[in-house]
Amino acid sequence: MGHLKNGPSNRHLAAALVAVVLAIALPTDAQYYAKFEFTPDVLESLSPTMYREIAGLHYLLNPHQLRQFFALPSDEHRREWIEHWWRSQDPTPTTPENEMKIEHYERVRTAQLAFGWEEWPGWDHRGETLIRYGAPEFRRALDWIVTPHGVVPPGESWHYTRPEMTVTFDDFNLTGRYTYAMNSRGNPDPQRMIGVGKPIDADFDPPRWDMPPPPTNWWYVYLSKEAQEKVNNHQAVVDKYKSTYPYNFDRKVLPFVFEVDQFKGGGTVNRIEINVEFPAGLDAALRADETLEYTMTAVIFDADYNEISRERTEIGLPAGPWTESALRWVPGQLVFTLPPHYYRMAVTVEDDTGRSSSYRSTISTSSYYPDMAISDIVFCSKISPSERNSTFNRGGLEVVPHPRRDYAVSESVPIYFELYNLDLDDDGLSSYQVEYWVIPKTPRKWGLWYMREDQETYAASRFESSSYGSDVPLNISIDTDNLWAGEFEFHVKVTDTRTLFAAERTTTFHLID
Repeated sequence: MGHLKNGPSNRHLAAALVAVVLAIALPTDAQYYAKFEFTPDVLESLSPTMYREIAGLHYLLNPHQLRQFFALPSDEHRREWIEHWWRSQDPTPTTPENEMKIEHYERVRTAQLAFGWEEWPGWDHRGETLIRYGAPEFRRALDWIVTPHGVVPPGESWHYTRPEMTVTFDDFNLTGRYTYAMNSRGNPDPQRMIGVGKPIDADFDPPRWDMPPPPTNWWYVYLSKEAQEKVNNHQAVVDKYKSTYPYNFDRKVLPFVFEVDQFKGGGTVNRIEINVEFPAGLDAALRADETLEYTMTAVIFDADYNEISRERTEIGLPAGPWTESALRWVPGQLVFTLPPHYYRMAVTVEDDTGRSSSYRSTISTSSYYPDMAISDIVFCSKISPSERNSTFNRGGLEVVPHPRRDYAVSESVPIYFELYNLDLDDDGLSSYQVEYWVIPKTPRKWGLWYMREDQETYAASRFESSSYGSDVPLNISIDTDNLWAGEFEFHVKVTDTRTLFAAERTTTFHLID
């Protein structure tokens, strides 16, 4: 989306003041990452229910979030905070289920049952690992071993293939409370990998923990040098991933691109278009004569993740053949009408083979009153006279959005936008001048060398026109014959020739070989 460059106004000054306040309120990096200490005084401020809640949740929160949580005055406020946080973490925000939340509480219950301990947080380090990463692919008991450095107590070894790591635990004090196996330097201890032991059967675990059978090559998995090295992956995984869930790895992804474009609606509302492009023709299991159903869903939430509006559409497309040349990007559009406000949104694309992806974003509605303004700039794959009923019809035009914004070199680039609040003469006629130009962000390449031309203007044009009405739709086409592969800035400036008021937009697009 472009950026509106009107003169200073009260709205802009107010936004600047808000930015200053936020800058003061936001924590510094040192404050944000400073470790949070669970002191007795801090924990005693919680009710038993909230104590159990944060015991399982604190692994997923950063120090700043924990400080926010404990600064709240009551359990009611803390409950609201937790529910808001879970809504913000939903991996499929357009569906009623929150898979992450369901899985988390299942893990917490299992940790309490299998590895419960009377002290904070209520389980040993095995429970923490289970809550963070779920059940391991293989779990092995480790017997006593005697080394040149002394006797090593019994323990356990857990192996994960995704993320790839092995975690070892010791029952150091022979109390049944297992802690991470560390050497004298405080690092994971690879010597625990060479201990003699046996697989732990699922029968030893609570029924809720569905432990898979041990691999046939468990001796290699656990006794090889490669396996010993994986012990050191544990801390690296914790640093990179606070937690992982099956859908982080097992979900069949359907990638797509989307863009949110805004236009002036009727009255004081805006027309919000969520324009989508997704790849079709990628399922090798289906025959060419079969149809694959794609579903696009978009949901608008308020700032607290309460649902405001939902739109859904389905598209049926031929499934094959499955070849690279058969891959095609299919456009879709979901439209909302919203009053000025700040919104959260989520959009999902899925097909009936189980592939899906979801993305989140936010929407701050633009103000198109009372001065002259330009809508968002829509890069299109086609703008042509409308000849049939289409989702993309705008008056007499079919405007097909292209949110990927990539075009072949020498291919024309069609662009659509709208002008608002132009001044009218006595006959209801508006007059305006349109100027647009392109500036490369990627230098031209000659052989092995890049030419420093990134500030030179290309594809510049100017024209004047008039129209009946104060709101005018416009479409132009950029000629790219003298451009090259890379990223480019598109600038457009519109001047009301009656009032000489001007508005500008700037955005980017890409050319590819």
